[in-house]
Amino acid sequence: AFYVGLAASADAGPLAAVTASRAVAVLVLAGAVVVTRPALPRGRAAYGALVVIGLIDVAGNTLFTVGTEVGVLAVVAATAALYPLVSVLFARTVLGERLSRAQAAGVTIVLVGLSLVAAG
Repeated sequence: AFYVGLAASADAGPLAAVTASRAVAVLVLAGAVVVTRPALPRGRAAYGALVVIGLIDVAGNTLFTVGTEVGVLAVVAATAALYPLVSVLFARTVLGERLSRAQAAGVTIVLVGLSLVAAG
């Protein structure tokens, strides 16, 4: 949905593209909730976490969209492809998960490769 919204509102600017994409996502999610009726989280802490996750998601999509318009596309694409690395780093810092030697080597190789792409 993000890329469809991005292409459809390319002339309107990055903020319009992200807004259109998120609006479609909310409608699809609301429809899925109505159909499946899942158990929703209870308590302020759960909703606070969901708000933070949503804000990070919107910020990432906005930065990606702006980057594709004003940045070097090769660097933007290579950086965007590293989103799983963010999950690994969050798991390490927030959940205290340990990386194996192979995983740590993979993270190091990815960061060195990104540095080389950015350097040109």
